[in-house]
Amino acid sequence: MNQFRQRMKMVCYLTIVLYCSALFFAIHDYLAEMEGLAYQGEQTVIFCPQHTTTPQIEVIDVSSGTIREASAYNSVIAQTDDTPCIGADGSNLCDRLAAGECLFAANFDKLGTKHYLEGFGECTLADRMNSRYKNSIDIFMGDDISAANQFGRRSILVKDLN
Repeated sequence: MNQFRQRMKMVCYLTIVLYCSALFFAIHDYLAEMEGLAYQGEQTVIFCPQHTTTPQIEVIDVSSGTIREASAYNSVIAQTDDTPCIGADGSNLCDRLAAGECLFAANFDKLGTKHYLEGFGECTLADRMNSRYKNSIDIFMGDDISAANQFGRRSILVKDLN
């Protein structure tokens, strides 16, 4: 009987530990969705960009990145202004995307800065978002509306590479 009580006590302790762990990760995910949660510690990402024809491997230190809310947008007038291929930096985003460059819009940094975007690799900040989006990013996907819809909204790691 005494052994049974010890086992039950152990099961209760383990249940509490598992519950607390689950609660911790739920809070962590919630804070990440609220943006601005910085990764801490040493982390390295090995990334092979999909937008290039020749496989390249980049090793990027992402220990000081920030989780940001990300969405995708297209070069259509309904989503932009009357010049959908012209970015806030004055360049032709459609031509740059066709040349294999990864581009995004944001309001938290200077135009032309390079950032690592989780799932995309090195990308250039070339456009601006509506002023109400202060910490979010919008990844430019040219005229591929289905890819932008499939991407949806999600939290990703963003790191300034400058």
